[in-house]
Amino acid sequence: MRHKNQTNEFIKECICYSYITLLYEKPKEEISITEICEKSGFGRTTYYRHFSSNKNDLIFYISKQKWIEYKQEHLEAVEKDAGLEFLTHLYNHKRFMLMLKEQNMIELLFIILSDIFGTKDLEDKSKKYSADIFVGMCFAVIYDWICFDCIDEPEEIKKRIQGSIKQVANEVKKYS
Repeated sequence: MRHKNQTNEFIKECICYSYITLLYEKPKEEISITEICEKSGFGRTTYYRHFSSNKNDLIFYISKQKWIEYKQEHLEAVEKDAGLEFLTHLYNHKRFMLMLKEQNMIELLFIILSDIFGTKDLEDKSKKYSADIFVGMCFAVIYDWICFDCIDEPEEIKKRIQGSIKQVANEVKKYS
Protein backbone atom coordinates (compact mmCIF):
# COMPACT_ATOMS: atom_id res chain seq x y z
CA MET A 1 0.00 0.00 0.00
CA ARG A 2 2.84 2.39 0.85
CA HIS A 3 4.41 1.80 -2.57
CA LYS A 4 1.11 2.65 -4.27
CA ASN A 5 0.87 5.93 -2.33
CA GLN A 6 4.44 6.81 -3.27
CA THR A 7 3.67 6.06 -6.90
CA ASN A 8 0.55 8.23 -6.79
CA GLU A 9 2.53 11.08 -5.24
CA PHE A 10 5.18 10.72 -7.95
CA ILE A 11 2.53 10.82 -10.69
CA LYS A 12 0.84 13.88 -9.17
CA GLU A 13 4.13 15.72 -8.84
CA CYS A 14 5.10 14.90 -12.44
CA ILE A 15 1.79 16.26 -13.69
CA CYS A 16 2.08 19.38 -11.53
CA TYR A 17 5.65 20.11 -12.55
CA SER A 18 4.74 19.63 -16.20
CA TYR A 19 2.05 22.30 -15.84
CA ILE A 20 4.40 24.63 -13.98
CA THR A 21 7.08 24.18 -16.66
CA LEU A 22 4.52 25.10 -19.31
CA LEU A 23 3.43 28.15 -17.27
CA TYR A 24 6.99 29.46 -17.48
CA GLU A 25 6.82 29.09 -21.26
CA LYS A 26 3.42 30.50 -22.23
CA PRO A 27 0.12 31.96 -20.97
CA LYS A 28 -2.08 29.66 -18.90
CA GLU A 29 -4.95 30.10 -21.37
CA GLU A 30 -2.87 28.42 -24.06
CA ILE A 31 -2.12 25.33 -21.96
CA SER A 32 -4.43 22.36 -22.41
CA ILE A 33 -4.78 19.31 -20.22
CA THR A 34 -3.71 17.25 -23.23
CA GLU A 35 -0.48 19.25 -23.41
CA ILE A 36 0.13 18.79 -19.67
CA CYS A 37 -0.38 15.04 -20.13
CA GLU A 38 2.00 14.90 -23.09
CA LYS A 39 4.67 16.80 -21.16
CA SER A 40 4.27 14.61 -18.05
CA GLY A 41 4.19 11.33 -19.96
CA PHE A 42 0.88 10.31 -18.41
CA GLY A 43 -2.46 9.96 -20.15
CA ARG A 44 -5.66 11.92 -19.62
CA THR A 45 -7.19 9.04 -17.63
CA THR A 46 -4.31 9.21 -15.16
CA TYR A 47 -4.62 12.99 -15.02
CA TYR A 48 -8.33 12.83 -14.21
CA ARG A 49 -7.79 10.04 -11.67
CA HIS A 50 -5.80 12.56 -9.63
CA PHE A 51 -7.06 16.02 -10.61
CA SER A 52 -10.17 17.82 -11.79
CA SER A 53 -10.39 19.83 -14.99
CA ASN A 54 -9.54 22.93 -12.94
CA LYS A 55 -5.80 23.31 -13.56
CA ASN A 56 -5.53 25.49 -10.44
CA ASP A 57 -5.82 22.23 -8.49
CA LEU A 58 -2.31 21.41 -9.67
CA ILE A 59 -0.97 24.66 -8.18
CA PHE A 60 -2.86 24.03 -4.92
CA TYR A 61 -1.59 20.48 -4.67
CA ILE A 62 2.09 21.16 -5.31
CA SER A 63 2.11 24.29 -3.13
CA LYS A 64 0.67 22.40 -0.19
CA GLN A 65 3.04 19.45 -0.72
CA LYS A 66 6.09 21.73 -0.87
CA TRP A 67 5.02 23.48 2.36
CA ILE A 68 4.54 20.10 4.08
CA GLU A 69 8.03 19.03 2.98
CA TYR A 70 9.49 22.36 4.16
CA LYS A 71 7.80 21.98 7.55
CA GLN A 72 9.19 18.47 7.96
CA GLU A 73 12.71 19.62 7.07
CA HIS A 74 12.54 22.69 9.34
CA LEU A 75 10.28 21.41 12.11
CA GLU A 76 12.00 23.18 15.00
CA ALA A 77 12.07 26.54 13.22
CA VAL A 78 8.42 26.17 12.10
CA GLU A 79 7.34 25.39 15.66
CA LYS A 80 9.19 28.48 16.85
CA ASP A 81 7.83 30.88 14.18
CA ALA A 82 5.58 29.35 11.50
CA GLY A 83 4.83 32.74 9.95
CA LEU A 84 8.46 33.64 9.38
CA GLU A 85 9.20 30.17 8.07
CA PHE A 86 6.28 30.37 5.65
CA LEU A 87 7.61 33.71 4.37
CA THR A 88 11.07 32.16 4.06
CA HIS A 89 9.55 29.28 2.12
CA LEU A 90 7.85 31.75 -0.25
CA TYR A 91 11.10 33.68 -0.60
CA ASN A 92 12.93 30.46 -1.46
CA HIS A 93 10.35 29.95 -4.23
CA LYS A 94 10.14 33.55 -5.39
CA ARG A 95 10.66 32.60 -9.04
CA PHE A 96 7.47 30.53 -8.77
CA MET A 97 5.65 33.37 -6.97
CA LEU A 98 6.72 35.83 -9.67
CA MET A 99 5.52 33.44 -12.37
CA LEU A 100 2.12 33.26 -10.64
CA LYS A 101 2.05 37.06 -10.70
CA GLU A 102 2.91 37.14 -14.40
CA GLN A 103 0.19 34.58 -15.13
CA ASN A 104 -2.38 36.59 -13.10
CA MET A 105 -2.71 33.67 -10.71
CA ILE A 106 -1.37 35.22 -7.52
CA GLU A 107 -4.85 35.28 -5.95
CA LEU A 108 -4.47 31.50 -5.63
CA LEU A 109 -2.03 32.26 -2.84
CA PHE A 110 -4.93 33.50 -0.67
CA ILE A 111 -6.67 30.13 -1.00
CA ILE A 112 -3.38 28.33 -0.35
CA LEU A 113 -2.80 30.45 2.77
CA SER A 114 -6.33 29.76 4.00
CA ASP A 115 -5.84 26.06 3.44
CA ILE A 116 -2.39 25.86 5.02
CA PHE A 117 -3.36 27.87 8.07
CA GLY A 118 -6.64 26.01 8.46
CA THR A 119 -9.24 28.76 8.24
CA LYS A 120 -11.48 26.75 5.94
CA ASP A 121 -11.91 23.99 8.54
CA LEU A 122 -13.00 26.19 11.44
CA GLU A 123 -16.56 25.48 12.58
CA ASP A 124 -16.96 28.48 14.90
CA LYS A 125 -17.95 31.40 12.66
CA SER A 126 -16.42 34.00 14.95
CA LYS A 127 -13.05 32.21 14.97
CA LYS A 128 -13.29 31.61 11.21
CA TYR A 129 -13.94 35.29 10.48
CA SER A 130 -11.05 36.34 12.73
CA ALA A 131 -8.73 33.82 11.09
CA ASP A 132 -9.88 34.95 7.62
CA ILE A 133 -9.15 38.57 8.52
CA PHE A 134 -5.67 37.59 9.67
CA VAL A 135 -5.01 35.56 6.51
CA GLY A 136 -6.40 38.42 4.40
CA MET A 137 -4.05 40.94 5.97
CA CYS A 138 -1.10 38.58 5.55
CA PHE A 139 -2.06 37.95 1.94
CA ALA A 140 -2.35 41.69 1.22
CA VAL A 141 1.20 42.30 2.42
CA ILE A 142 2.53 39.17 0.66
CA TYR A 143 0.73 40.19 -2.53
CA ASP A 144 2.44 43.60 -2.47
CA TRP A 145 5.76 41.91 -1.66
CA ILE A 146 5.41 39.73 -4.74
CA CYS A 147 4.35 42.73 -6.84
CA PHE A 148 7.58 44.41 -5.70
CA ASP A 149 9.48 41.32 -6.96
CA CYS A 150 10.13 39.89 -3.45
CA ILE A 151 13.00 42.31 -2.91
CA ASP A 152 12.61 42.54 0.89
CA GLU A 153 13.84 39.74 3.14
CA PRO A 154 11.23 37.59 4.95
CA GLU A 155 12.05 39.22 8.31
CA GLU A 156 11.10 42.62 6.89
CA ILE A 157 7.81 41.27 5.56
CA LYS A 158 7.04 39.74 8.95
CA LYS A 159 7.56 43.16 10.54
CA ARG A 160 5.27 44.75 7.95
CA ILE A 161 2.54 42.18 8.66
CA GLN A 162 2.88 42.74 12.42
CA GLY A 163 2.76 46.51 11.90
CA SER A 164 -0.36 46.18 9.77
CA ILE A 165 -2.07 44.08 12.40
CA LYS A 166 -1.28 46.66 15.10
CA GLN A 167 -2.54 49.46 12.86
CA VAL A 168 -5.81 47.67 12.16
CA ALA A 169 -6.26 46.87 15.86
CA ASN A 170 -5.83 50.55 16.70
CA GLU A 171 -8.36 51.55 14.04
CA VAL A 172 -10.86 49.01 15.33
CA LYS A 173 -10.46 50.40 18.87
CA LYS A 174 -11.37 53.87 17.57
CA TYR A 175 -14.69 52.61 16.23
CA SER A 176 -15.56 50.26 19.10
